[in-house]
Amino acid sequence: MRDLAKNDTERFIQEHQTPVIIDEVQYAPELFTYIKVYSDKLNKDGLFWLTGSQKYKLMKGVRESLAGRVAILDMLGLSYKEIIKKPFSSKPFLPSKELAINKRLTKPLTSPEVFEKIWKVSFPRIIANKNADRKFFYDSYIQTYIERDVKDFYNIDSEIDFYNFLVAVAARTGQLVNYSD
Repeated sequence: MRDLAKNDTERFIQEHQTPVIIDEVQYAPELFTYIKVYSDKLNKDGLFWLTGSQKYKLMKGVRESLAGRVAILDMLGLSYKEIIKKPFSSKPFLPSKELAINKRLTKPLTSPEVFEKIWKVSFPRIIANKNADRKFFYDSYIQTYIERDVKDFYNIDSEIDFYNFLVAVAARTGQLVNYSD
């Protein structure tokens, strides 16, 4: 499919009737120009749904070829309310004592329990598999997403320095910025 998308873009589009979802579209950036022409010709929204796991590569192609023709949605992890199947009863997340009180339980959650919920939840893969090794999952996530995409985008050479930077930033999350640190 990727070979067809890259080498015979017009045929690829003809064989896939719109609306069409194209996953990992950053691997076939040749599609962007054809999508632009096709979308302009039909002047209709929602013909192509493009997804990709390498946001920086994906966005480069979108900015260059599809500017003004796209709606960009960042898909975040699942919220606590989505996980407990009450997605429409939620407000934007702000840590608070009220958040720690789960109405399904008879007692409020302890601070460690709140931390565990924050740490364990958000990604569907972790939620679906209760026995998942979350450390392995998050390490892999950092390696495959952040290190691959961000390092490539900014041409970062030293993996160790970059990893140490990530650790330093993570350790300071929620604190005032102190540039000397």
